[in-house]
Amino acid sequence: MNSWTNQNIEIRKTDVSALISTTDADRSLQWIEEAKQSGATIAIGEEREGDILQPTVLLNVDPKAKVSCQEVFAPIVLINKVSSVDEAIGYVNDSKYGLQAGIYTPNVATAFQTAETLEVGGVMINDSDLSSRPYALWWSKRKWSWP
Repeated sequence: MNSWTNQNIEIRKTDVSALISTTDADRSLQWIEEAKQSGATIAIGEEREGDILQPTVLLNVDPKAKVSCQEVFAPIVLINKVSSVDEAIGYVNDSKYGLQAGIYTPNVATAFQTAETLEVGGVMINDSDLSSRPYALWWSKRKWSWP
């Protein structure tokens, strides 16, 4: 991530831009810290420059941690090991929010079957970038997710 470009989001070569406010950057770091206090580890990230939070990957996050069960709106990804597909579905559907979910697996048939059971607005399968498909965002909300 040291080679990533931190600039204005309107500049095409920008990889990471500022969060909406200092308050949001502070909140994001607080939620990361809460997750660490409950046993999560940082794979990469957590660095902050002003209102820019470097993309952060958290491992083994408690499902009740705010970063896990509330909408973060920050460059934070959680990776939790589960023992079954049903356990993973339970984690996702237990949230009162339902904006997006991501499934990463070599078994595409299982991914599509699982996607059908998730209570979210959109599911990315072996993908992570909706920014190149802004047309997909208008319908990507369920439950308490904005708006």
